[in-house]
Amino acid sequence: MKDVPEIPNKGEFVESVVFALFLGLIFWMPLPLGSNRPWAWSILEVGIFLLVGLYFLARMGEKKAFGKVFSDHPLEVFLWLAWILIPLLQVVPMPTSLLSVFSQATVEVNRFCGLDGKSMTISLDKTVTLVEWLKYVTYFLAAFLVLAVVDTRDRLRKLTWVIFLSGVFQAVFGMFVFFTGFVATWWLPDIQGSVHGTYVNRNHYAGLLEMSIPMGFGLLLGWMRSSEVQRNFRESLLWVLRNLSSRNGVVSALLVLMFLALFLSTSRGGNIALIVALLTVVALAFLRRRRSNREKRLVLPVVVAALIAGGWMGLGLLADRFKGSFIEHSGRIEVHVGTIEMVEHYPVLGTGSGTFKYVFPIYRTEKVQKFNDHSHNDFLEILATQGVIGFSLFGTSLAASWLAMIRRYLRRRDPFARGVLFAALAGSFSLSIHGLVDFNLQIPANACYFWILIAMGLQASVVPRAAIHESQKKRRREKALLFPSELSRRENT
Repeated sequence: MKDVPEIPNKGEFVESVVFALFLGLIFWMPLPLGSNRPWAWSILEVGIFLLVGLYFLARMGEKKAFGKVFSDHPLEVFLWLAWILIPLLQVVPMPTSLLSVFSQATVEVNRFCGLDGKSMTISLDKTVTLVEWLKYVTYFLAAFLVLAVVDTRDRLRKLTWVIFLSGVFQAVFGMFVFFTGFVATWWLPDIQGSVHGTYVNRNHYAGLLEMSIPMGFGLLLGWMRSSEVQRNFRESLLWVLRNLSSRNGVVSALLVLMFLALFLSTSRGGNIALIVALLTVVALAFLRRRRSNREKRLVLPVVVAALIAGGWMGLGLLADRFKGSFIEHSGRIEVHVGTIEMVEHYPVLGTGSGTFKYVFPIYRTEKVQKFNDHSHNDFLEILATQGVIGFSLFGTSLAASWLAMIRRYLRRRDPFARGVLFAALAGSFSLSIHGLVDFNLQIPANACYFWILIAMGLQASVVPRAAIHESQKKRRREKALLFPSELSRRENT
């Protein structure tokens, strides 16, 4: 009698719908200018909140809704929650006597503006801070959905594909607009001179590619069998060329295309950050107990192929940007100096999340001629707007997540899990390195992708091995046990 297929219950069906809609929302995020407009980030927030609400309704009364997320990653989730509570603390009214303990400068600003009352808030603009808090909650809930819903290898693989294909679309669309001059959507400004996809700023476009490109490497690493790991660079390059007609070759070709788009974006920080991040994670592989050349033999040939293609098409524009970098960087340094002065005046809890562009003009020198919405340094801006307490929670949550991911990356032998961990580490490392000279974490789509990558890495740390890998492992053990008896039988004959 044939086995009757198991019919999913209502909760499982709704969860599968939530997952499918979540994938669609992830692909959508970068399309409307990186969701960096009020109407666009409102769609993102409403979408994430509705999906989380639907998930809880489907899993109401079940331990799975909360228990597994917190039991698998207790420290990381606790630190994330603590960090997103900082903006709420900044808008809580408190007596002047208490506020002066946290920020005497805030008290003086309120008095100067005639707002000296019985109570004040740490944030100099509580409305803006509440708007920023909603964004933080959205990022956390997106990461929560990954931890709660993306709990199987199949779903984790699909999520990896969606992020990779999102980057492929941005690369193809961006290069199409660049070479044809055709603007296909009404919300895109006419910007020439570099590839920028559906973003206004080439650096934020590069930020998305920095997180999408490692996903392609993650897929390739998951597919590569141990027998295909080549001994030297030449063999690795030949392996890539031989497999051009296979899925490995298609993904490799798309990776080269994405690298070309990254070169043509002429984002100096984005290009340097991605190369450094990829090399860093490749180097981490050499710390494994069982040293593996898998990452090196795969990543380096693709990068070299991209550089060769870039030399023919796009590296000239990038080189020109590097030649003129000193003047632009000197302006950013002046912005950083002003930001540090902000930190000195508001050291404990900052000026309020999201208030940088309203407070910084006070500290702007004559050398800074442009109006700056952000600090061109994600970490400095968090320090200025959230103070030492907020910055410490953010840094600690990120460090704890990275340490957990690195620990499992060095120990896991499952190729698929290692591939996803490689992608999550390289993508998040790259955006963080880029964050030293830019503000990708202030762009809703990129910030949401960043936290989704972190959650993917944590999920890859605990995702179970595929049954086929376990059966293969069992057969190898059985062969090892049978080999001595088989050898003695042959000797007797």
